[in-house]
Amino acid sequence: MKYLEAIEEPEFVSYTIEQLKIDLEALVKWKNLTPIQDPARVYTIAD
Repeated sequence: MKYLEAIEEPEFVSYTIEQLKIDLEALVKWKNLTPIQDPARVYTIAD
């Protein structure tokens, strides 16, 4: 589910992008989530 879809749900109406970033950072710290770059969204060599 994408963020913009999630905030349409009643449970997440007040959920901010800042809260999302904090939650994702916590999941990475706890090793429940591994951050990776999406190679399908590369537009230039610098990306």
